[in-house]
Order: sequence, then structure tokens, then C-alpha cells
Amino acid sequence: MSKELWDKGLAARKDVLGAEYVERQLKTVDDFGMPMQELVTQSCWGWLWTRPQLPRKMRSLASSTSACSPRSTARTSSRPT
Repeated sequence: MSKELWDKGLAARKDVLGAEYVERQLKTVDDFGMPMQELVTQSCWGWLWTRPQLPRKMRSLASSTSACSPRSTARTSSRPT
């Protein structure tokens, strides 16, 4: 695990999602789920979300629109696509 990416990712994650939520998630994760928490915190939050090329507001907007798009796999739907 990269300590630098973990620290940057954890800070970004807490800033976006709220420190209380993130701490609760990390406190309740089991041994099976911790590697996924580490991967997401380092890769998604530490590497992607902290890159300076795209402001955080634009990154949030892009993520939101992607999740809401009709062909998005980020959401669950009971209707056929």
C-alpha cells in the first residue's frame, strides 16, 4: 500500500463524502472488504480525485452525470435496457 496515496485519498474521500461517513465505513469493514477499501482509497481517491488537471467540482459533475445517464452501469434498474 502506498502511504502517500492512502493519505491523499483518505483526505479527499473525507472532504467529499464527510469524515464521519468515511470513518464509519473504515471502522466497520472486515478483513475481506479491507483490500477493496484500500484499493478504492488509493486508486480512485488518491490518484484520480487528487489530480490537478480537473477541478473537483467538474469531477463531481462528470461523476454525477455518468451515474445518471440512461446507459449507466453505475445504477441498478429493474427495467430492461
